[in-house]
This record gives sequence, C-alpha cells and structure tokens, in this order.
Amino acid sequence: LYLLTWIGFSLFGYLYKIVPFLWWTYKYSNEIGKKTVPSLKDMMNQGITVPLFLLFLGGTFIIILGLGFHNPTVYLIGQSLVCLAVIIYSGIVFSVITK
Repeated sequence: LYLLTWIGFSLFGYLYKIVPFLWWTYKYSNEIGKKTVPSLKDMMNQGITVPLFLLFLGGTFIIILGLGFHNPTVYLIGQSLVCLAVIIYSGIVFSVITK
C-alpha cells in the first residue's frame, strides 16, 4: 500500500507538473516572441485533476477495505477504480504531447 499511495501520488503530482513543462520547453521555446504560444496552464486539463486524484484515492481506500475484510470482490472494484484513474491520467499526459 505504501507504493500505491505515497509513491503513486508523488509520481502523479510530479508528472503533472514536469511533463507539460518539458514538452513546452522542447516544442515552443524557440517560438517565444515570434508566434503565439500556449501557456503551461493550457497544456493540461486542470478541471479533471481533483476528480481524478479522488478516484485514485477512493480506489485505494476500497482496496484497503477489500484487504481488511478479505473480500476479493471489493478488492477488485478498488483495483478497477485505480486502473481507470491510471488510464485516464495516461491519456491526459499523452494529450500534452499532441498539443
């Protein structure tokens, strides 16, 4: 659970800030002043951030409940929610590269 929560949230947070910055620097740093370039804020969809992190946190909590009560169905529901959050997050990070 330590890996899932602490390290997982750390990776989500770092990637959320680092990927847009690195991609913006790579793609738009030479165009500053010549063209209109998007801001870093425009690179990521900030409206989905809190619901996505809550989905990840909720899935983690359900995993803990499933493990605590030895209920594989609850555990699988939690794993499904965490997997859904990771898939959505991966899509958001990938969308940065296409901008």
